Amino acid sequence: MKGNRYHLDEETFDVSEAEVAYSVIQAGPVVTYHINPFLHAEITGGWTIQRRVEILLSDQTLDVSYLENSPFISARIRFGPSGWRSDKKAMEAEQVNALLAP
Repeated sequence: MKGNRYHLDEETFDVSEAEVAYSVIQAGPVVTYHINPFLHAEITGGWTIQRRVEILLSDQTLDVSYLENSPFISARIRFGPSGWRSDKKAMEAEQVNALLAP
């Protein structure tokens, strides 16, 4: 599930505290390539299960709409540890080897 909330410009829309919230539920596989222990490339694809748009004013819902489901594909670069147990074990082994090295 992904989502975000966007604040609308008061001058453009002539309304204060207006927001648009978008949420989507997606299903499909993810392929991850570990460039190194802290840099990862991911490609995701599949089908949306639900796409929802909500109009809010002062945090009160004015309207909710649902968009037609569709296929999707996305790519991203992620920084940080992978979170995989095998990577954690490999990093711990490297730290032990570094401590034991002359």
